[in-house]
Amino acid sequence: MTILSEKMGQFVTVHIHSSKDTSFKKKPLRSVQLQFPMLKPVAPLLSHVKSYSDDFRICLEDVNDDAAAQSEFNRNVSQLNTVMSHIGEDSFMHYVAAECSLFIDSTESNIRNSEGVLRGIHEIKSIFSEAVVKHLRTYGVESKCNIGYGSIYVDDEIVINSGITQSTTLSRGIMDFTEFRINSCAQLYYMEQYYKAPRGFYETGSWANVVGDKLLVLTYKMAAYSALSSFLSRMAALLNKDIKTDHFLLVTATNADEQYTKLEGEFSKMACPAAFDTNALLNDKRVQQSETYQEIELLGLGATAKQAFAENEAAFILLEELSKSLCADRVSVFNPKKAEEENAIHGYYDEFYESHVTLPARKTRQGMIALKQALEQSSTLASFLIDKNYLKLNVTASCADYDQNLDVPVRPYQCLQICVGGRPPLVQSGDIISFYFNL
Repeated sequence: MTILSEKMGQFVTVHIHSSKDTSFKKKPLRSVQLQFPMLKPVAPLLSHVKSYSDDFRICLEDVNDDAAAQSEFNRNVSQLNTVMSHIGEDSFMHYVAAECSLFIDSTESNIRNSEGVLRGIHEIKSIFSEAVVKHLRTYGVESKCNIGYGSIYVDDEIVINSGITQSTTLSRGIMDFTEFRINSCAQLYYMEQYYKAPRGFYETGSWANVVGDKLLVLTYKMAAYSALSSFLSRMAALLNKDIKTDHFLLVTATNADEQYTKLEGEFSKMACPAAFDTNALLNDKRVQQSETYQEIELLGLGATAKQAFAENEAAFILLEELSKSLCADRVSVFNPKKAEEENAIHGYYDEFYESHVTLPARKTRQGMIALKQALEQSSTLASFLIDKNYLKLNVTASCADYDQNLDVPVRPYQCLQICVGGRPPLVQSGDIISFYFNL
């Protein structure tokens, strides 16, 4: 492995493709040895681009014209050098920071589109993409930056993710190279809330939807700040800058990290309300009379086993009691993100499932009324297991089976779901409590 800029003046293998094969999907029509051009000055970032081989690719009208091949190869390398020179400027980092600020400021009003669909986490890459376009435009260069792999096009010709960069550390795009990456925790937080959030929802601010899309907004902003922080750290390393002594980097990176920490604190408080008292749980007669508790007593497993029982099983005993009080037919706790991933693996799709029921059935409404009344009192099972201050409900509908002869769904049911507000350790941030009502 060598540094790309170290190839200047050396002869390298250049595979020539037809002018129509711009994605290099077919075999090259010809290969020649061409001299890697001398670049003056060399873009500072190119000194960090590693090359895995001496092979490059270009497209040419006349594949047998060696002079044209050298000229085209020189032009492609020169264009890459120009783009990398501009991206390595301080002003580009300023553009990325400015775009991040604009993006975050608009998150609350744009977290869903006009049809109520949530924004994908990948859209955060548009911060970088917009910065590239605006920055290069200041030099009279019209460009596009793909948010999928960070490919850069100039005048509709690919510059990064081209035949020049395919065997280098730029092969996965400029965003990967500059590490404009979302923190894995922030991405997980957002995706958990994404899978828990219905396309439709009850009125924000009502007892059934106290928090609205607040958790989604918090985690989306966290994701944006984490990408900015990662980018600034990487650029400082690439450009040999000391964040502690560079005023812009110090202020911007510190603010991004501080905002992330602040938002994470708000998220944790809302996504996982105060845990219920496990000692109070163990003292509940219904728990003590359960078969599992009696087994622990009989075996003499001690306080440690009882504590583990309280954290993993006992709460579900009370949850089933709450389910009965709501006249639900059964209850479960599950992680919809994991369930969706499992369904995708096994190819399962419920075509009769509704993500949100605007008007629940009468039986479900009666359960909702019972839950609302129980939450208004502090000493109830509902208040023990659920924090009404962060509550977000959803009602979904599906069926238990399908009659192939009659070509109709059978045994329909609705689920009253606690998407936000369930207390740990019964639920974690990505879990839903679902009460099932057979109709």
